[in-house]
Amino acid sequence: MDTDQLLTELGDGSRESATETDTAGLDALRDRVAALLGEPAESIDYDDNLVDLGLDSIRLMSLVESTVAAGTTVSFAELSETPTVRSWHAVLQH
Repeated sequence: MDTDQLLTELGDGSRESATETDTAGLDALRDRVAALLGEPAESIDYDDNLVDLGLDSIRLMSLVESTVAAGTTVSFAELSETPTVRSWHAVLQH
């Protein structure tokens, strides 16, 4: 999944209920993280510490750069502060 698809999944939810959109957005983000880590998405829980799962600063910076290039304002510091899929989803929603 590329960043544009990820951002579409994280979209405004106008076509789906908030719960469906949240789950779709969480799953899309988890899929992106799983690809970065080379792990199956199902092995990553929304609340797992991604650093503990092997996410390093280079991979995180790659994610930040691709997300910013797609038009979302997010910083390395924002994502590194709480490295979980659920936390990142909340940051990317604002």
